[in-house]
Amino acid sequence: MTKGYGNAWLLVTGGGHIDFSSGLETVINAGRQRGKKILAPESGWRGVSIPKPIVYDITDYPVENLKHFGGSFIGSSRTNPKDLQLTADNIRKYGDIVVIAFGGEDTLGVAFKLYQGYGIPIVGWPKTMDNDMQGNHCTIGYITAVYRAAQATREAFDNAFTHSKIVVLPVFGRKFDWVSAGAADYGFADYVIPAERKNFTLTQVANDIGEKVRENKERYGRPFAVVVVSEAADELKGLEAFIQKYIPVRGKDDFGHVELKPEALALALEDALSEYLGVKGAIARKVLTYHLRDGKLDKLDEVFARMTAAECVRLIDREDFGRVATIQNPDLCECWPDDSSAWVSPHGRPLFVSSVPLELAAKVRPVKGTPFFDYDKLRPTEQMSAYLSTMLGPKSVNPRDMVVPLKLAIQVAGRMMPASTTYVGSQPSQQAL
Repeated sequence: MTKGYGNAWLLVTGGGHIDFSSGLETVINAGRQRGKKILAPESGWRGVSIPKPIVYDITDYPVENLKHFGGSFIGSSRTNPKDLQLTADNIRKYGDIVVIAFGGEDTLGVAFKLYQGYGIPIVGWPKTMDNDMQGNHCTIGYITAVYRAAQATREAFDNAFTHSKIVVLPVFGRKFDWVSAGAADYGFADYVIPAERKNFTLTQVANDIGEKVRENKERYGRPFAVVVVSEAADELKGLEAFIQKYIPVRGKDDFGHVELKPEALALALEDALSEYLGVKGAIARKVLTYHLRDGKLDKLDEVFARMTAAECVRLIDREDFGRVATIQNPDLCECWPDDSSAWVSPHGRPLFVSSVPLELAAKVRPVKGTPFFDYDKLRPTEQMSAYLSTMLGPKSVNPRDMVVPLKLAIQVAGRMMPASTTYVGSQPSQQAL
Protein backbone atom coordinates (compact mmCIF):
# COMPACT_ATOMS: atom_id res chain seq x y z
CA MET A 1 0.00 0.00 0.00
CA THR A 2 1.35 3.43 -0.95
CA LYS A 3 2.35 5.42 2.11
CA GLY A 4 -0.15 8.16 2.90
CA TYR A 5 -3.92 8.35 2.43
CA GLY A 6 -5.52 9.26 -0.89
CA ASN A 7 -4.49 8.80 -4.50
CA ALA A 8 -4.34 12.56 -5.02
CA TRP A 9 -3.56 15.62 -2.92
CA LEU A 10 -5.44 18.86 -3.57
CA LEU A 11 -3.45 21.95 -2.56
CA VAL A 12 -5.69 24.96 -1.76
CA THR A 13 -4.16 28.40 -1.13
CA GLY A 14 -5.89 31.25 0.67
CA GLY A 15 -5.33 35.01 0.48
CA GLY A 16 -2.15 36.23 -1.21
CA HIS A 17 1.02 35.88 0.77
CA ILE A 18 4.79 35.74 0.62
CA ASP A 19 5.20 32.26 2.03
CA PHE A 20 3.31 29.84 -0.21
CA SER A 21 6.28 28.75 -2.33
CA SER A 22 8.28 27.08 0.46
CA GLY A 23 5.28 25.14 1.76
CA LEU A 24 4.06 24.16 -1.71
CA GLU A 25 7.49 22.93 -2.76
CA THR A 26 7.83 20.76 0.36
CA VAL A 27 4.38 19.20 -0.05
CA ILE A 28 4.71 18.63 -3.80
CA ASN A 29 8.04 16.86 -3.39
CA ALA A 30 6.65 14.69 -0.58
CA GLY A 31 3.62 13.78 -2.69
CA ARG A 32 5.79 12.79 -5.63
CA GLN A 33 7.90 10.57 -3.40
CA ARG A 34 4.70 8.80 -2.36
CA GLY A 35 3.46 8.40 -5.91
CA LYS A 36 0.55 10.83 -5.49
CA LYS A 37 -1.09 12.99 -8.11
CA ILE A 38 -0.83 16.65 -7.05
CA LEU A 39 -3.75 18.90 -7.96
CA ALA A 40 -4.57 22.53 -7.28
CA PRO A 41 -7.74 24.58 -7.87
CA GLU A 42 -7.46 27.96 -9.56
CA SER A 43 -7.09 30.68 -6.91
CA GLY A 44 -7.87 28.67 -3.81
CA TRP A 45 -11.44 27.75 -2.84
CA ARG A 46 -12.73 29.71 -5.83
CA GLY A 47 -11.58 27.05 -8.28
CA VAL A 48 -13.65 24.27 -6.67
CA SER A 49 -16.66 26.30 -5.57
CA ILE A 50 -18.01 27.07 -9.04
CA PRO A 51 -20.30 24.81 -11.17
CA LYS A 52 -17.47 24.03 -13.58
CA PRO A 53 -14.40 23.69 -11.36
CA ILE A 54 -10.97 24.73 -12.58
CA VAL A 55 -8.32 22.39 -11.20
CA TYR A 56 -4.71 22.07 -12.39
CA ASP A 57 -2.58 18.94 -12.41
CA ILE A 58 0.73 20.19 -10.98
CA THR A 59 2.30 16.79 -10.37
CA ASP A 60 5.09 17.56 -12.84
CA TYR A 61 5.40 21.28 -12.11
CA PRO A 62 9.11 22.28 -11.90
CA VAL A 63 9.19 23.11 -8.20
CA GLU A 64 12.83 24.15 -8.47
CA ASN A 65 11.49 27.35 -10.05
CA LEU A 66 9.77 28.31 -6.81
CA LYS A 67 13.00 29.37 -5.12
CA HIS A 68 13.08 32.41 -7.40
CA PHE A 69 9.83 33.99 -6.15
CA GLY A 70 7.33 34.05 -3.32
CA GLY A 71 3.56 34.00 -3.49
CA SER A 72 1.52 31.26 -5.13
CA PHE A 73 2.00 30.04 -8.70
CA ILE A 74 -1.50 28.49 -8.55
CA GLY A 75 -3.17 31.79 -7.72
CA SER A 76 -4.82 33.09 -4.58
CA SER A 77 -8.14 34.52 -3.47
CA ARG A 78 -10.21 35.25 -0.39
CA THR A 79 -13.16 33.17 -1.61
CA ASN A 80 -15.71 31.93 0.91
CA PRO A 81 -17.67 29.14 -0.87
CA LYS A 82 -21.39 29.82 -0.72
CA ASP A 83 -22.36 26.22 -1.53
CA LEU A 84 -20.26 23.80 0.52
CA GLN A 85 -22.09 20.77 -0.86
CA LEU A 86 -21.12 21.80 -4.39
CA THR A 87 -17.55 22.40 -3.23
CA ALA A 88 -17.34 18.95 -1.57
CA ASP A 89 -18.86 17.26 -4.65
CA ASN A 90 -16.39 19.06 -6.92
CA ILE A 91 -13.44 17.91 -4.80
CA ARG A 92 -14.60 14.29 -4.96
CA LYS A 93 -14.80 14.42 -8.76
CA TYR A 94 -11.03 14.17 -8.85
CA GLY A 95 -10.80 10.83 -7.07
CA ASP A 96 -9.65 9.71 -3.64
CA ILE A 97 -8.60 13.18 -2.49
CA VAL A 98 -6.79 14.60 0.53
CA VAL A 99 -6.96 18.40 0.84
CA ILE A 100 -4.08 20.48 2.19
CA ALA A 101 -5.35 23.99 2.95
CA PHE A 102 -2.76 26.78 3.10
CA GLY A 103 -4.20 29.75 4.96
CA GLY A 104 -5.32 31.65 8.00
CA GLU A 105 -8.50 31.50 10.04
CA ASP A 106 -10.81 32.22 7.08
CA THR A 107 -9.35 29.63 4.72
CA LEU A 108 -9.02 27.10 7.54
CA GLY A 109 -12.55 27.91 8.69
CA VAL A 110 -13.84 26.71 5.31
CA ALA A 111 -11.58 23.65 5.63
CA PHE A 112 -13.05 22.83 9.04
CA LYS A 113 -16.62 23.02 7.69
CA LEU A 114 -15.77 20.70 4.82
CA TYR A 115 -14.04 18.27 7.18
CA GLN A 116 -16.72 18.30 9.88
CA GLY A 117 -19.84 18.55 7.74
CA TYR A 118 -18.90 16.71 4.55
CA GLY A 119 -16.22 14.25 5.59
CA ILE A 120 -13.50 15.65 3.32
CA PRO A 121 -10.08 14.53 4.66
CA ILE A 122 -8.21 17.80 5.27
CA VAL A 123 -5.05 19.04 6.98
CA GLY A 124 -3.99 22.68 7.33
CA TRP A 125 -0.86 24.78 6.96
CA PRO A 126 -0.78 27.96 9.14
CA LYS A 127 -0.27 30.85 6.71
CA THR A 128 -1.06 34.40 7.83
CA MET A 129 1.22 37.34 8.51
CA ASP A 130 -1.57 38.69 10.77
CA ASN A 131 -0.55 36.08 13.39
CA ASP A 132 -4.16 35.97 14.56
CA MET A 133 -4.72 32.21 14.57
CA GLN A 134 -5.22 30.40 17.85
CA GLY A 135 -3.24 27.40 19.06
CA ASN A 136 0.23 28.44 17.93
CA HIS A 137 3.30 30.44 18.93
CA CYS A 138 3.37 32.26 15.60
CA THR A 139 2.07 31.76 12.06
CA ILE A 140 4.03 31.45 8.83
CA GLY A 141 4.72 34.90 7.42
CA TYR A 142 4.51 36.80 10.69
CA ILE A 143 8.24 36.71 11.35
CA THR A 144 9.00 38.17 7.93
CA ALA A 145 6.23 40.77 8.16
CA VAL A 146 7.10 42.05 11.61
CA TYR A 147 10.83 42.10 10.83
CA ARG A 148 10.29 44.20 7.71
CA ALA A 149 7.79 46.47 9.45
CA ALA A 150 10.14 46.99 12.41
CA GLN A 151 13.06 47.74 10.12
CA ALA A 152 11.04 50.32 8.18
CA THR A 153 9.80 51.86 11.45
CA ARG A 154 13.33 52.12 12.80
CA GLU A 155 14.55 53.69 9.55
CA ALA A 156 11.67 56.20 9.58
CA PHE A 157 13.47 57.90 12.45
CA ASP A 158 16.01 59.21 9.92
CA ASN A 159 13.36 61.19 8.04
CA ALA A 160 11.47 62.26 11.15
CA PHE A 161 14.54 63.46 13.03
CA THR A 162 16.33 65.09 10.10
CA HIS A 163 13.33 67.03 8.81
CA SER A 164 11.46 67.56 12.10
CA LYS A 165 8.43 65.63 10.87
CA ILE A 166 5.73 63.28 12.09
CA VAL A 167 6.09 60.08 10.06
CA VAL A 168 2.94 57.95 9.86
CA LEU A 169 3.37 54.25 9.00
CA PRO A 170 0.19 52.19 8.40
CA VAL A 171 0.94 48.45 8.51
CA PHE A 172 -1.09 45.41 7.49
CA GLY A 173 -3.25 43.69 10.06
CA ARG A 174 -6.88 43.16 9.08
CA LYS A 175 -8.36 43.11 12.57
CA PHE A 176 -5.64 42.87 15.16
CA ASP A 177 -2.44 44.53 16.31
CA TRP A 178 0.16 41.76 16.06
CA VAL A 179 2.13 43.44 13.27
CA SER A 180 1.70 47.01 14.49
CA ALA A 181 2.67 46.09 18.06
CA GLY A 182 5.70 44.14 16.84
CA ALA A 183 6.79 46.92 14.48
CA ALA A 184 6.43 49.51 17.23
CA ASP A 185 8.40 47.44 19.71
CA TYR A 186 11.36 46.36 17.57
CA GLY A 187 11.19 49.55 15.49
CA PHE A 188 11.20 51.92 18.51
CA ALA A 189 8.09 53.85 17.46
CA ASP A 190 7.08 56.88 19.51
CA TYR A 191 3.38 56.14 19.30
CA VAL A 192 0.94 53.44 18.15
CA ILE A 193 -2.59 53.86 16.84
CA PRO A 194 -4.05 50.39 17.44
CA ALA A 195 -7.06 48.65 15.90
CA GLU A 196 -8.25 46.75 18.95
CA ARG A 197 -8.88 49.68 21.26
CA LYS A 198 -12.33 51.05 20.56
CA ASN A 199 -13.97 54.36 21.58
CA PHE A 200 -10.74 56.06 20.62
CA THR A 201 -10.99 59.60 19.20
CA LEU A 202 -8.98 61.54 16.65
CA THR A 203 -8.71 64.41 19.14
CA GLN A 204 -7.04 62.18 21.70
CA VAL A 205 -4.67 60.74 19.09
CA ALA A 206 -3.70 64.19 17.81
CA ASN A 207 -3.11 65.47 21.35
CA ASP A 208 -1.03 62.41 22.26
CA ILE A 209 1.12 62.72 19.14
CA GLY A 210 1.57 66.44 19.73
CA GLU A 211 2.79 65.67 23.24
CA LYS A 212 5.27 63.09 21.86
CA VAL A 213 6.58 65.72 19.47
CA ARG A 214 7.15 68.15 22.34
CA GLU A 215 8.82 65.45 24.45
CA ASN A 216 11.20 64.57 21.63
CA LYS A 217 12.03 68.22 21.05
CA GLU A 218 12.91 68.67 24.70
CA ARG A 219 14.93 65.46 24.87
CA TYR A 220 16.61 65.34 21.44
CA GLY A 221 16.52 68.94 20.29
CA ARG A 222 14.15 68.36 17.39
CA PRO A 223 10.34 68.12 17.17
CA PHE A 224 9.46 64.76 15.59
CA ALA A 225 7.53 61.53 16.07
CA VAL A 226 7.36 58.10 14.41
CA VAL A 227 3.80 56.74 14.52
CA VAL A 228 2.84 53.13 13.66
CA VAL A 229 -0.80 52.64 12.67
CA SER A 230 -2.74 49.40 12.37
CA GLU A 231 -4.58 49.46 9.04
CA ALA A 232 -7.84 48.58 10.83
CA ALA A 233 -7.54 51.73 12.95
CA ASP A 234 -9.50 53.66 10.32
CA GLU A 235 -12.58 53.43 12.55
CA LEU A 236 -11.05 56.12 14.75
CA LYS A 237 -13.84 58.44 15.87
CA GLY A 238 -13.55 61.78 14.13
CA LEU A 239 -11.54 60.40 11.21
CA GLU A 240 -14.62 59.45 9.18
CA ALA A 241 -14.84 62.71 7.23
CA PHE A 242 -11.18 62.55 6.28
CA ILE A 243 -11.45 58.88 5.23
CA GLN A 244 -14.54 59.48 3.09
CA LYS A 245 -12.56 61.92 0.98
CA TYR A 246 -10.51 58.96 -0.26
CA ILE A 247 -12.97 56.06 0.22
CA PRO A 248 -16.51 57.28 -0.53
CA VAL A 249 -17.96 53.75 -0.39
CA ARG A 250 -16.68 50.78 1.59
CA GLY A 251 -17.10 47.23 0.33
CA LYS A 252 -16.78 43.88 2.09
CA ASP A 253 -15.00 40.69 1.14
CA ASP A 254 -16.54 37.20 1.02
CA PHE A 255 -15.95 36.71 4.73
CA GLY A 256 -17.74 39.93 5.69
CA HIS A 257 -14.58 41.90 6.47
CA VAL A 258 -14.67 45.58 5.56
CA GLU A 259 -12.17 46.27 2.79
CA LEU A 260 -9.26 48.29 4.12
CA LYS A 261 -7.20 50.84 2.20
CA PRO A 262 -3.98 51.61 4.10
CA GLU A 263 -2.95 54.19 1.49
CA ALA A 264 -6.19 56.10 2.04
CA LEU A 265 -5.74 55.81 5.80
CA ALA A 266 -2.29 57.37 5.50
CA LEU A 267 -3.65 60.28 3.45
CA ALA A 268 -6.56 60.80 5.83
CA LEU A 269 -4.25 60.85 8.86
CA GLU A 270 -1.94 63.31 7.12
CA ASP A 271 -4.88 65.64 6.51
CA ALA A 272 -6.31 65.20 10.00
CA LEU A 273 -3.07 65.66 11.93
CA SER A 274 -2.12 68.66 9.81
CA GLU A 275 -5.44 70.27 10.67
CA TYR A 276 -5.54 69.31 14.35
CA LEU A 277 -1.92 70.19 15.10
CA GLY A 278 -1.65 73.13 12.72
CA VAL A 279 1.51 71.71 11.11
CA LYS A 280 0.74 71.52 7.40
CA GLY A 281 3.72 70.11 5.52
CA ALA A 282 5.23 68.50 8.62
CA ILE A 283 3.58 65.10 8.13
CA ALA A 284 5.22 62.33 6.11
CA ARG A 285 3.70 58.94 5.30
CA LYS A 286 5.23 55.55 4.57
CA VAL A 287 2.69 52.82 3.85
CA LEU A 288 3.85 49.29 4.74
CA THR A 289 1.45 46.99 2.95
CA TYR A 290 2.37 44.45 0.25
CA HIS A 291 6.03 45.11 0.96
CA LEU A 292 5.50 43.02 4.11
CA ARG A 293 4.27 39.97 2.21
CA ASP A 294 6.02 40.03 -1.17
CA GLY A 295 9.32 38.44 -2.15
CA LYS A 296 11.02 35.71 -0.17
CA LEU A 297 10.60 34.71 3.46
CA ASP A 298 12.96 35.55 6.28
CA LYS A 299 15.32 32.57 6.79
CA LEU A 300 13.69 31.44 10.04
CA ASP A 301 10.22 31.85 8.55
CA GLU A 302 11.26 29.64 5.65
CA VAL A 303 12.56 26.99 8.06
CA PHE A 304 9.20 27.00 9.84
CA ALA A 305 7.35 27.00 6.50
CA ARG A 306 9.09 23.82 5.42
CA MET A 307 8.83 22.18 8.84
CA THR A 308 5.10 22.80 9.13
CA ALA A 309 4.56 21.59 5.57
CA ALA A 310 6.43 18.40 6.50
CA GLU A 311 4.15 18.09 9.54
CA CYS A 312 1.14 18.26 7.19
CA VAL A 313 2.60 15.31 5.29
CA ARG A 314 3.09 13.37 8.53
CA LEU A 315 -0.54 14.02 9.46
CA ILE A 316 -1.62 12.60 6.10
CA ASP A 317 0.64 9.56 6.53
CA ARG A 318 -1.01 8.91 9.89
CA GLU A 319 -4.47 9.68 8.45
CA ASP A 320 -4.83 12.20 11.27
CA PHE A 321 -7.14 14.63 9.50
CA GLY A 322 -8.90 17.72 10.78
CA ARG A 323 -5.66 19.17 12.17
CA VAL A 324 -3.35 22.09 11.40
CA ALA A 325 0.45 22.07 11.66
CA THR A 326 1.66 24.66 14.17
CA ILE A 327 4.74 26.18 15.78
CA GLN A 328 4.78 25.79 19.55
CA ASN A 329 6.70 27.22 22.51
CA PRO A 330 7.65 24.50 25.02
CA ASP A 331 7.26 27.00 27.87
CA LEU A 332 3.56 27.25 27.06
CA CYS A 333 2.83 23.70 25.92
CA GLU A 334 2.77 20.54 28.02
CA CYS A 335 3.05 18.05 25.13
CA TRP A 336 6.55 17.96 23.64
CA PRO A 337 7.54 15.85 20.61
CA ASP A 338 10.25 13.20 21.00
CA ASP A 339 11.36 13.58 17.39
CA SER A 340 14.42 15.85 17.30
CA SER A 341 13.58 16.90 13.72
CA ALA A 342 10.52 18.74 15.09
CA TRP A 343 12.67 21.11 17.13
CA VAL A 344 14.46 24.31 16.17
CA SER A 345 16.31 26.71 18.47
CA PRO A 346 16.44 30.18 16.94
CA HIS A 347 18.37 32.67 19.02
CA GLY A 348 18.84 30.10 21.77
CA ARG A 349 15.11 29.71 22.46
CA PRO A 350 13.72 26.25 21.58
CA LEU A 351 10.50 25.99 19.58
CA PHE A 352 8.94 22.95 17.95
CA VAL A 353 6.44 21.95 15.29
CA SER A 354 3.28 20.07 16.22
CA SER A 355 -0.44 20.28 15.33
CA VAL A 356 -3.79 21.42 16.75
CA PRO A 357 -7.41 20.73 15.73
CA LEU A 358 -8.73 22.67 12.74
CA GLU A 359 -11.57 23.94 14.89
CA LEU A 360 -9.10 25.75 17.16
CA ALA A 361 -6.99 27.15 14.32
CA ALA A 362 -10.11 28.57 12.64
CA LYS A 363 -10.63 30.87 15.65
CA VAL A 364 -9.04 34.30 15.86
CA ARG A 365 -6.46 35.37 18.42
CA PRO A 366 -6.53 39.08 19.34
CA VAL A 367 -3.61 40.88 20.96
CA LYS A 368 -6.01 42.39 23.48
CA GLY A 369 -6.25 40.02 26.40
CA THR A 370 -2.61 39.01 26.10
CA PRO A 371 0.22 40.64 28.10
CA PHE A 372 1.90 41.90 24.92
CA PHE A 373 0.39 45.38 24.54
CA ASP A 374 -0.77 48.00 27.04
CA TYR A 375 -3.99 49.42 25.59
CA ASP A 376 -4.16 52.13 28.23
CA LYS A 377 -0.68 53.51 27.61
CA LEU A 378 -0.75 52.50 23.93
CA ARG A 379 2.62 50.81 23.83
CA PRO A 380 4.05 47.29 23.57
CA THR A 381 5.21 45.69 26.79
CA GLU A 382 8.36 43.89 27.90
CA GLN A 383 6.47 40.63 27.31
CA MET A 384 6.13 41.58 23.64
CA SER A 385 9.88 42.11 23.45
CA ALA A 386 10.47 38.70 25.04
CA TYR A 387 8.00 37.08 22.65
CA LEU A 388 9.57 38.64 19.57
CA SER A 389 13.08 37.75 20.73
CA THR A 390 12.25 34.04 20.25
CA MET A 391 11.93 34.77 16.52
CA LEU A 392 13.91 37.95 15.82
CA GLY A 393 16.71 37.70 18.36
CA PRO A 394 17.92 40.73 20.33
CA LYS A 395 16.83 44.23 19.36
CA SER A 396 19.09 46.45 17.30
CA VAL A 397 20.29 49.83 18.52
CA ASN A 398 17.66 52.50 19.00
CA PRO A 399 18.90 55.45 16.90
CA ARG A 400 17.51 57.87 19.47
CA ASP A 401 20.10 56.61 21.93
CA MET A 402 22.83 57.72 19.55
CA VAL A 403 21.70 61.34 19.42
CA VAL A 404 24.26 63.70 20.98
CA PRO A 405 23.11 67.24 21.80
CA LEU A 406 24.55 69.95 19.57
CA LYS A 407 26.49 72.93 20.86
CA LEU A 408 25.30 76.33 19.77
CA ALA A 409 28.14 78.37 18.29
CA ILE A 410 28.60 82.02 19.24
CA GLN A 411 30.53 84.79 17.51
CA VAL A 412 33.67 85.98 19.25
CA ALA A 413 35.81 88.77 17.73
CA GLY A 414 34.38 88.12 14.30
CA ARG A 415 35.10 84.37 14.43
CA MET A 416 32.81 81.42 15.10
CA MET A 417 33.71 79.71 18.36
CA PRO A 418 31.91 76.85 20.14
CA ALA A 419 30.00 77.86 23.24
CA SER A 420 30.86 76.15 26.49
CA THR A 421 27.20 75.45 27.23
CA THR A 422 25.26 72.58 25.61
CA TYR A 423 21.82 73.56 24.33
CA VAL A 424 19.20 70.85 24.05
CA GLY A 425 16.19 73.07 23.45
CA SER A 426 14.98 74.76 20.29
CA GLN A 427 17.52 76.38 17.94
CA PRO A 428 17.07 79.62 15.99
CA SER A 429 16.83 77.80 12.65
CA GLN A 430 14.18 75.38 13.79
CA GLN A 431 10.47 75.83 13.96
CA ALA A 432 8.61 74.00 16.71
CA LEU A 433 5.61 71.97 15.69
